[in-house]
Amino acid sequence: MPKPKPTATPKPQDRIFSALDLAAEAEEERRRSVTPTPTPTPVPKAKPRLRVAGDVVAGNEEEAVYHLSVPQSPADQEDASAAPELEMPGSFSGYLSGLKPGQDNFKIVNQEVRLLVVVNPFSPNHDGRQDRTIFVGRIESERLRMSHWIINVIQGEKVFRTFRGGSRMPHNLEWDGTDERGRVLPDGTYDVLLRVFNEGGLEAAGVTQPVVIRTRLVPIKLSAPGTVTLTGDKQQDAPVVVAIPKIPRSSNWRFYLLDSNRRKVFDRNGSGEVPEKFSWQPRVAGRVAPAGKYRGVLEYRDEVGLKGTAETEFKIGYAAFSVQLKAAPLLFKPGQNAGEGVSFTPDLQGELKINRWTLSVLDEKSDRVWRRLEGEGQLPGSIFWDGRDASGLAVPEGKMFRGVLTATSAVGSEEQAETAPLQSDLGNYAGKQALAMNLTRVPFEADSAVLTEAALRNLQAAVNVLHQNKTDFVLRLLGYCDLTEAHDKDIELSRQRAQVVADYLIETAKIPTERIQFVGY
Repeated sequence: MPKPKPTATPKPQDRIFSALDLAAEAEEERRRSVTPTPTPTPVPKAKPRLRVAGDVVAGNEEEAVYHLSVPQSPADQEDASAAPELEMPGSFSGYLSGLKPGQDNFKIVNQEVRLLVVVNPFSPNHDGRQDRTIFVGRIESERLRMSHWIINVIQGEKVFRTFRGGSRMPHNLEWDGTDERGRVLPDGTYDVLLRVFNEGGLEAAGVTQPVVIRTRLVPIKLSAPGTVTLTGDKQQDAPVVVAIPKIPRSSNWRFYLLDSNRRKVFDRNGSGEVPEKFSWQPRVAGRVAPAGKYRGVLEYRDEVGLKGTAETEFKIGYAAFSVQLKAAPLLFKPGQNAGEGVSFTPDLQGELKINRWTLSVLDEKSDRVWRRLEGEGQLPGSIFWDGRDASGLAVPEGKMFRGVLTATSAVGSEEQAETAPLQSDLGNYAGKQALAMNLTRVPFEADSAVLTEAALRNLQAAVNVLHQNKTDFVLRLLGYCDLTEAHDKDIELSRQRAQVVADYLIETAKIPTERIQFVGY
C-alpha cells in the first residue's frame, strides 16, 4: 500500500494592503477597545488622514519609501488655526517601517526634502544684475542612505537642463538660465525638479520649485484723463488720478509730473510695490495749475535689475465763461444831481467763479481813463457811475465815452466786454438855439454806415443852413436803422451812422465838437 503523501502546508502568500485597509482595521480595533460608559462620549473631531500614494506591501523586510500627502487640517480642529497653513503643503516622502501581515501599527519616520531657489526671478541677460540663480537642496532623514541626486529644469514634459550629483545634496548650485547647448531659455516660468535616490538606485524623494526667467520688461501703459477742466473751486475741482497697472516688484521707483515747460509739479519715489495710482490736486505753489499739456512719467527698476519707463499725457483747461456789458442811458447827464449818471449791467455766462472785476470808463478817442471802479468776488448785478472822474469833478459836457469791464476768474483767466459809446449831455444853453437833425433823411447803404451820394447832398444842404444861422446852437444827431432780431447790433449800427454824420459836420462844416450831440436808436 502506497504511503500517503504528506499534506503540504500552505505557504503563506504575501498580501497587499492599501492605506485605506490599514485605516479601516485600525478604526475597528479602536472601537472594540472602547468600554461603554453611561456618560456620552464626545465624538472626536476629524483629523486629517494620511494618504499613501499606491499600495503598501506587507511583509517587506526592507525599508521602503512611499510618496505621501498630508491634506490641510480643517479649521474647526482643536489644534488648527483659523487659516491653517502647512510649512510645505503637498507631497513629500516618508518611510513606512515595521509592516507585518495583518498588523495595522506602523512607524512613520518623517523625511523632508527641501529645494530653495535663491534668486527668483532672475535675468540671464549679462547685465551684471542677477544673471544667475542658485539651487540649494537639503534632506533630513535618519534612515535614508542617499546615493545620488538629479535636478531637472523642465517646462511641461520637456527637459531643458539636467544636473547630477553624488551622496551630498546640492549646495550653491549655480544656473545661468541656459539649456544643454548653452542657449538662454526664453522668458517664462519653469519647474526645477529635485529627485533623491537611495543606495538601491530607487527614487526616494522628490520636490519641485518654480523659477522665473525675465530678460525683458513687459510694456506697461499708464492711464490718465485726456482733459481736465478746472473751475478754480477746490471743492468742485477733482484731483488728477494717474492709474498704474500691476507691475513686477520693483527695487526702486519714481513718478513725477511735468508741465508744458518741463517743470516738475509733482514728484514721488519709493521702493517695493509701485502704488496702483497717484493722485495730484492741480495746484502749483498754492495756486490753480496753469492750463496746458502735462506729462506723467514712471521710472522703475524691477527686482531683477531691468529698467523701465512708462509715460502718459493729459491736458488741463479752464471752464469757459463770457461776459457782456450794457449801459443806460447812452446819453447821460453828468452827476449834477443825485441819481444822475450811467448804470452798467454785466451779464456773466459759464461755470467759473469770478474773483475780481474792474470797470473802466474810457475816453472814446484817446482811451484816457476817466474813472475806474473795482470789486472782489462775483460780479454785482449793476454798477453805477455818477459821471464824475476820480477827483469828483463832472466829466465835460458832450464828451464821448465807453465802458470796459474786465472780469478775472478764479483760475486767472480774463474776459472783457465793452458798451456802446456813451455821451454826456450838453445841457440847456441859455441864448442858444437847439437844432435837431433826423438821419432818416440821410440815406445809407443797406446794413452799413457808408454815406451814399444822396446822403452827401443832403448833408451839404444842412451845412448851408447851419452856416446861415447866425445864432449859437446845439446840434443833436439822431441815428436810426431797421429793427432786426439782433437788437444790440441795430443800436450799434445806428450809433455808427450818427458818428459818421457828426465827423462829416466837424471836418467839413467846421462845427465845434462841443456843439454836436449824437445818439443811436
